[in-house]
Amino acid sequence: MGPCLDITLSGTGSWYSLPTVYGPGSEHMARDEALLELHRVGRIPSIFYLSVWTPPALSLGYHQRRVPAGTWDVPQVKRPTGGRAVWHRGDITYTLVTSGLQGGILQTYAQLSQVLIHGLAQLGVDLAPTGARDGNYQNRESCFAHRAAVDLCWQGYKVIGSAQLRRGQALLQQGSILLEPDYAQLAALFPSAPLPIKGLKEILGYSPTPEALHAAIGLGIRAVFGTAVAAVAWECLPEAQKRSSCLDRQFTGLENTQSPPEGG
Repeated sequence: MGPCLDITLSGTGSWYSLPTVYGPGSEHMARDEALLELHRVGRIPSIFYLSVWTPPALSLGYHQRRVPAGTWDVPQVKRPTGGRAVWHRGDITYTLVTSGLQGGILQTYAQLSQVLIHGLAQLGVDLAPTGARDGNYQNRESCFAHRAAVDLCWQGYKVIGSAQLRRGQALLQQGSILLEPDYAQLAALFPSAPLPIKGLKEILGYSPTPEALHAAIGLGIRAVFGTAVAAVAWECLPEAQKRSSCLDRQFTGLENTQSPPEGG
């Protein structure tokens, strides 16, 4: 990676990628909020990066008021985006921040889904949108226990779950890409939920490295938006780092909104 560029001078059609980040989920959420706001006010161009949750944690959708009953004893983080709960172990999460996409939420999901479809195809994984939402979506607590119309599947098995947040013309899309699902913990956290899922290791016979996924999704961005993705170091975004540090408390130490059941 070369010296820092003044990325604020880049055009609105420019895309930059940031190195994969390892750390607590609250830091990932604060970082995404900071990037979205900086992009909304024109301080940075479109951004893509991957993150690994260490330690593992459960993320809850912004509008998810009920904490799943089996999750009392695991770390929890609130996402700025919607959707249902995701257990972040055996997955890698992606962040896309951009603007100027045409259409409503389903149309923007469809456009950004093409980035993932083209990207994962580079690794030999043929994904396709589900096409229809499960009828009992509202009653499901786990993201991967249901399939929304925009979720990406392989032969009927859900592989990627995603959620969006819009602010004006700017949007943040976050998602979880299953690598080696933690089936035992998922069954403990969501005992009544079916899990029609597959990880990339089960599909490919190996688990792609973060570097391989990063490169593949970068090619997906190029295929969909017609522009190369330039790599930028996090040190080139001091304003994002400062803002995310201030926001971190907003996502840290999420308290359950209910008391655990007696004897639980």
